[in-house]
Amino acid sequence: MRKLMLLLLTTGVFGLVAFAQTRTITGRVTDEKGTGLSGASVLARGTNVGVATGADGSFTLTVPQGATVLQVSFTGLADREISLTTASSYEIQLSAMANTMNEVVVVVAYGEQDRRRLTGSVGKVSARQVENVPMASVDQILQGKVAGLQSLPVSGQPGAAQQIRIRGIGSISASSAPLFVIDGIPVNTGDASNLTNSSNLLATLNPNDIESISVLKDASAASIYGSRAANGVILINTKKGRPGKTRIRVDAEFGKNDIAYQPDRGKPLNRQEAFDLYSEGLANLG
Repeated sequence: MRKLMLLLLTTGVFGLVAFAQTRTITGRVTDEKGTGLSGASVLARGTNVGVATGADGSFTLTVPQGATVLQVSFTGLADREISLTTASSYEIQLSAMANTMNEVVVVVAYGEQDRRRLTGSVGKVSARQVENVPMASVDQILQGKVAGLQSLPVSGQPGAAQQIRIRGIGSISASSAPLFVIDGIPVNTGDASNLTNSSNLLATLNPNDIESISVLKDASAASIYGSRAANGVILINTKKGRPGKTRIRVDAEFGKNDIAYQPDRGKPLNRQEAFDLYSEGLANLG
């Protein structure tokens, strides 16, 4: 009997200690209009303790005593972090997420349009992504910048034209290269002559003069340019003068080359070694 009482007492003490190490928090999650959000996620930061709100946005959560911040999130609304105080009830309001779909896409034929109003597939490359890149031409810079676009070198010659493919190859015998349009004017790209492949006309365009690049991938986005746009269209918009104060920008680049590996037998001879080797050669000739 004494052992049973001791066991119950020990269990009760541990239960009180565990209860003292946690706290219960209640609250309600709403939107900007005060409407309760059902299914919002409420999580104690730094732990795996969390709960989803009910139909009216209310929640009850038991968190560790050391929890200091609640992370609240809901699909379509901006996440929010709430610092915990001595209060046990919280009213949490989530605001609308900053609209990231209003990024302007440069489509020269139609003018400038908001991304959210476009129905076609368009990829955009900003000026910051192409400037100060150590590559010779714009078609080389596009590699890895737009989904579905491949830019591969045709040969190992410096300055050679790139092979650009948008969403794969569209023809077996005809060309699969996209159409380049610079400031609304379709241009011929690639080699300046059929007799050589050592030149690339796009290399004459300074990447620092580019404002933005838009890549039209599907038929609906490229339909206005006709059959030449069957393999996609790459629209390049260059920088223009703007009203305001004059700004001067200076860019500089520097580099250093060194031999990665040089074997002992490949090192040049010094003066004495060269003299000894030359003397040995003359002695061998007799």
